[in-house]
Amino acid sequence: MFRFHALRDLLIAPMLMLAAMPASANTWIWPDLLFATPCAGTLQACVNNAANGDTILIGNDSIAFPDRYTGITGDLLITKALTVMPMAGIDAVFEGGSIFATTPAGVVGDVTLRGLVLSGGRIDATVGASTTATVTVDGVRVAQAPDGHCAIRLATGAETIDPLPRLVISNSRVDYPANVNYSFVNNAVCIYGFGQTYRADVFGNVVRSVDGPVISAIGITGGPTMPPATISVSRNRIFQNGNIANVGLFLQHNNPAATQAVTIANNVVVGSGGAPGNQQAGIAIKQHAVDLSIVNNTVVGGGTAIHAVALGDPLFFMGRIANNLIADQTHYGLRLSGVAVANDHNLLHNVGTNELGPGGVLGAGTLNADPLIESPAYPRPVAGSPVIDAGDNGALPAFTLFDADGEKRQQGPVDIGAIEFSYDGTRIHDATAGNTFGNDSELDLDDYSFPLFTTDRLVVSPLRVAQGVSAGSANLGVYQSDAFARRWAIFNQDLTSIPLGRRYAVLLPWDSRMAVLHTVAAGNIPGSATAETEIDHASLNNQAAAIAVVTPNWNPANTPSGVYHDHPITLVYRGTRWRIRNDDAASMNSAVGAAFNLAVAPLFSPNAFVAELGGFAAAEIPLSHPLLDDNPCAAPVASRRVKFGDASLTLNNTPFALEYRAPISANDIGRWYIVAEDALGFSANNAFNVIVDGAQANRCLAPKPDALFANGFE
Repeated sequence: MFRFHALRDLLIAPMLMLAAMPASANTWIWPDLLFATPCAGTLQACVNNAANGDTILIGNDSIAFPDRYTGITGDLLITKALTVMPMAGIDAVFEGGSIFATTPAGVVGDVTLRGLVLSGGRIDATVGASTTATVTVDGVRVAQAPDGHCAIRLATGAETIDPLPRLVISNSRVDYPANVNYSFVNNAVCIYGFGQTYRADVFGNVVRSVDGPVISAIGITGGPTMPPATISVSRNRIFQNGNIANVGLFLQHNNPAATQAVTIANNVVVGSGGAPGNQQAGIAIKQHAVDLSIVNNTVVGGGTAIHAVALGDPLFFMGRIANNLIADQTHYGLRLSGVAVANDHNLLHNVGTNELGPGGVLGAGTLNADPLIESPAYPRPVAGSPVIDAGDNGALPAFTLFDADGEKRQQGPVDIGAIEFSYDGTRIHDATAGNTFGNDSELDLDDYSFPLFTTDRLVVSPLRVAQGVSAGSANLGVYQSDAFARRWAIFNQDLTSIPLGRRYAVLLPWDSRMAVLHTVAAGNIPGSATAETEIDHASLNNQAAAIAVVTPNWNPANTPSGVYHDHPITLVYRGTRWRIRNDDAASMNSAVGAAFNLAVAPLFSPNAFVAELGGFAAAEIPLSHPLLDDNPCAAPVASRRVKFGDASLTLNNTPFALEYRAPISANDIGRWYIVAEDALGFSANNAFNVIVDGAQANRCLAPKPDALFANGFE
């Protein structure tokens, strides 16, 4: 198949030439366009010839006319432990086909499906009997799943074995378009347990449905032989707009002899409520023996927010419902049918009524007040919301570090609801005639709901306004432009004028990210590397895995004069410390007094990652992240860094910007890139730290009434 689109990933072909034969003993590139290997034919033939434990990377399907779209026809059957995923920047799209996978009996190995797109197809995978495999579906898109089937279905086999098999569905998206006439659709995301004790983790997924075809957005069920299980459902977003009874999160456990541990935390369910007779539920639980925790969810705009039903003796239905934000329900807020589950620290606003089970009462810390959220489509609390600091930290599951936006839960009292309020975040700044003067552009105070201070540590990245339109190659900085330190400005370090129309992502670290100021001094310039200055801060010391972005700050103390730093800078880790390096090799000795703002992401943040090149040069680096894909209004920030394992500490002095490119076909993905701003491009092994503001990105992704699902899947 050849597609004659504009040349976008010009260096994909050389990459294929280097890796057409197995890059290692266990890695294959499909389609192999250069060599007569088993992967020169169909993808199914490539899978059939691979061995347990191998990885298959889907690359570009054309050397002569490379683009980022590789179409795949027909179904794919996997009966071995394999990883199947696209190469960086490639959209691997199954055009009407499905993927069926089963881990082979007695084989120790995992099945991983990552970054794939299915249009009109589905994924159905099973952990085979007598295996300890993990089956993972991560970063997958399913558009227009087949009628009558789950879009993504994972199941366990029929035998018990230790250690436990694991089912993981993460960071994936299922869309049911408005222009498709569905007669019957099963659950969108499904977990089925049959006989075998297992663990299931469902997190970071988005399900969007129109006209109510979905029974449940996320359903975890099983028959009378459903085994004991440990189930975690967290950080999912469900948007329902149907007029029939359907459920956001649904769990049903029909085996009275098995106890399940269930945690439902940090999920957002947005429903329509529908007609007066619609009892559409946000979260519904029907269980025998269960240890249940429903905490810090946000459920708005439905029929019933949380519905719990004991299928057996209520004494074995144990747990707690706490810290949930529940609003605008036509029937019930809490409906505990025959269940005496503890409830406390929930906000219940504009709900029809509550059914609290035998002897049940609303527990301590219950609020009945307007939650003050941004919008029903994006129910994030605003300043002054009663949910702020009103939750109980003791209700949070262990190691719950991040909210539904992927942002850090605060160290103080936790907020009620799935989304933690914070003052930090990213804004997009446009250079206009009203705010731009010569080499600087002043930030608009109206973009911030609070004053900016001298102690703020703003970081900036240039954004292209359109594909191929330069964002400017000057080294950037920020400074405080008035005596009261309320107004900040972006400026070009070389003093050239900022053209009108330039765009920047501006990140203010406050609550969710650590703000760090580093000043160059004689004592922090290593004698053996004078182009570097060493940072000493608790958030970075001994943290090789830390991810930070950096911008020079001309006058951090709001002084009338500061120190310019007109050099490309990179973050590099040496020994136990991070350093800022001049990548034009200029000595830091002439920069004593120069200051730098850093925003440091929390360790293990789902919204921070490293984008890097391999051993080849390129003009761009594609970014793949659930908050960036198909999201043109996102505002990522990036900084140069030295790649992990790069012993040569490769220099990177190429000017760069971030650019969004719209989908090039109906099944394609809109994608962000880090692009080189000169003709030389990035040299091999160049790398960047990237931080995405979850609140800003999810605000963009929230369905709009006039443009629902404007993502190319319509």
